[in-house]
Amino acid sequence: MSKLALLMLVLFPALYALGADNLRCEGQVAIEYKGIQRLSVWGRDNPFGSFVISNKSSSQVRLPLDNTLLPTIIHGQYIELQSRHISDVTWEMDAVVLEEFFPPQKWMTLGSGSGVAFFLDMIGPVSDPGRSESREYRVSLKDMAGCHYFSEPFRLAEVE
Repeated sequence: MSKLALLMLVLFPALYALGADNLRCEGQVAIEYKGIQRLSVWGRDNPFGSFVISNKSSSQVRLPLDNTLLPTIIHGQYIELQSRHISDVTWEMDAVVLEEFFPPQKWMTLGSGSGVAFFLDMIGPVSDPGRSESREYRVSLKDMAGCHYFSEPFRLAEVE
C-alpha cells in the first residue's frame, strides 16, 4: 500500500472527528439550573426542574420543543437527565424523558446573546429524596445541528 493511501486511511478519520461541525459547538450554550417547582402539565401536577439556556455564540441555536403550549419543554428525544454519585466521575442516564414519542413539530430559535427558561419533568429524582441526597445531576441537551451541551452539575433543591 502506498504511503499516501496509508496516510489517507489514518489521517482523514482523525480530521473528520475534529471537523468544523464539532468545533462550532464548543461553548455556544450555557444551561443554568434554577431549582424545582410544581407545574400542571399533561393533565398532572409534577415537580419540574427549571433551567435557563443562554446562547453565547454569534450564530443562532435551534432547539426542538415538545407539543406543549406552555411552559417551554425541550422535546424528549433531545434532552436527558444524567446523575452520578457525588464521589463518582462517570455520568449515567438518570431518567428517561418519555413526554414525546413523535418527532418534533415545533422549534425555538435562540439568537446570539439571547436566553430563555425551559423545564424538565423531575418526578423520578424528586420522588426518591434519599437517593437524591447522595447524587448530583446535570442536563444533556442536543440542538437541531447535533451539538451536545451540558449544564453544570447541580443538587436538587426543595420543591417550591
